[in-house]
Formats: sequence, structure tokens, C-alpha cells
Amino acid sequence: MADAPRFDPLGVKTGQIQFNPGYVSSVFSGDHNNWSSRLGFAWDPFGDGKTSLRGGYGVGYDRLVFNITSNIRFNPPTHASGIFGSFLGNNISPSYDIDEKANRLPGEGAPPSFFSSSRISLRTPDPNIRISYLQNGFFGIQREILGDFMLDANYVTSLGHKLSLIEDYNRFSGDRFGAEDPFGLGRPGDPSQTRLHPDFTAINFRGNHINSAYHAAQFQIRKRFSQDYAFQVSYTFSKLIDSDSDVLGARGVDDIYTTDAMKTFLDRGLSVLDIANCFTANEVWEIPFLKQQRGVLGKALGGWQVNTSLVLQDGRPFSP
Repeated sequence: MADAPRFDPLGVKTGQIQFNPGYVSSVFSGDHNNWSSRLGFAWDPFGDGKTSLRGGYGVGYDRLVFNITSNIRFNPPTHASGIFGSFLGNNISPSYDIDEKANRLPGEGAPPSFFSSSRISLRTPDPNIRISYLQNGFFGIQREILGDFMLDANYVTSLGHKLSLIEDYNRFSGDRFGAEDPFGLGRPGDPSQTRLHPDFTAINFRGNHINSAYHAAQFQIRKRFSQDYAFQVSYTFSKLIDSDSDVLGARGVDDIYTTDAMKTFLDRGLSVLDIANCFTANEVWEIPFLKQQRGVLGKALGGWQVNTSLVLQDGRPFSP
């Protein structure tokens, strides 16, 4: 990574900002011990080729979202932008005195411009950030019945660890519930105005300390294609739990920030992506009429298929 300015994240949680002098050649330590193991089995308990017990376990890794580390390029002094107000309709790049403004204690000072809204935001990745990983597990039984029919019953789990989160630490506990600004510098209940460090808007700390848990029971019956017909019917009952469902809050109903920056566990519950019930069905019917007919009539009207599919599922969780 090219050299880039970075500020010290140690004081971020309390609103105290200390800029590192000069430049750094890397913004986080490497993570080089990620072993991806796999284990699986299949067993025919009756030895008749009609029943199979299957299971497996695996660990997989994800790459870091590039936004987490790359957006430090928008930190001062190489970059800064503020907003005067909608009546001007333009962003501005204020002259910003790093030494004078950045090292204040929480509650001291005022925004660095004669326009109170022209504060800037800061970004830093956790220097000890690690690669996110998943533990995937599966156990199921399959049974052939009546020759062409197959029954399946499976348990599936996926456990996410060290998932990425961008959190704004320039806040105080209770700001989203109307609590008063402890320094009296903003309006109660307005997170955009009430800040621990009044010289900045958001102070985005980019780490990965979110976990998720998915558990599902899956059932299926299917008929192999024979006698011009095949079908499959499936049902899944599942639950997905996490503390934050999207690192960038891009799901519309999912907020990018947690309720309390210091207590992310308060947001643990049903994920924005949770779909408890899902029923699917599909079929293929090869129309037998004129299938064997030769000539123009057979080529035009023979060999047609009818394919149908159906999906019924719950909506996503909603809280008014």
C-alpha cells in the first residue's frame, strides 16, 4: 500500500484524536495464519444403495472490503471536505490546522469554520484487524423410495466470525434515544450534531468484531425425470442472527451504525437478511402428444415442455 496519513486509533473511542506524524507504509498488521480445513463423510448404513448419511465441516475466509483500508486517503491533511449548507449547494475544502484542532480534548473548541456545518470526518482501520472467516457445517440423510423418488432432511449451519463493521466513535451513549449532549454543544437526540469531539462529524473506526450465526432445517422431496415428468419440492426453516448485517449499511433498512458504539451486543438479534420460512417448487412436463410424429407437424408441435416454478417466503424483519 502506498504511504498514507493515519491517526492514532487508541483514543478514538473517547473522542480524543492524535495524528501520527508523517506517513506510514502500512495501516494494519498482516494476518498470515488462516488455515482452511475441510472434512466430510458419506455412509450407506444399510448397504443397499438407497440410504446415505452425509456430513461435512469447513472453514472459509473472506478478503477485507477494500473500502475499510483505502478510504484513509480522505483524511486530512491530504484531503478534507465540508458542507456549508444546502443554500450554497457546494462542497468546500476548508483550511484545516491539524495541530490546533485535532489534539483537543472532548468538548473543547468549536468547528473549524465560520459555518458550523463545515466539519470534516475522519477514518481509520483497526491496526489489529483480522480476516473474516466462516465455519460451515452440514449433516443430512437421503433416502430413495419407490424407485424414482428421493427424500432429503438436512441440518445446515454457518457461523461468521470477525465480520467487518464501520463504527462511528464520535458519539456518546444514548445519543440515538434523545439523551443530552454531555458537553452541551448539540441538540439532544440528533447524532449528526451531538459529538464527543466537536471539530469533527463522524470518526469512523473500521474493524471487524461482529459475529453471526445461521441455523437451518431443510427438507426436500424430488422425482427424477421419468414417464415425461419430474418435480422438486423444498422447504427451509431457518434463523440468522447478528449484530450488524452490512458493513456499509447498504441494505436500505439496515443502519450503518449500531445503537451504542461501545456496546454492539445491544444490537444482536434477527439479521436484516433473516428469512425464516422459504418454500420452493418446480416441475418439468414433457408433452407426449406428437412427440414421435415425423414430418413438419412433428417438428413444429412435437417435443414441447411445460416448466413451472414457485417461491413463497417470509419478508425481512421490520420494526416501525
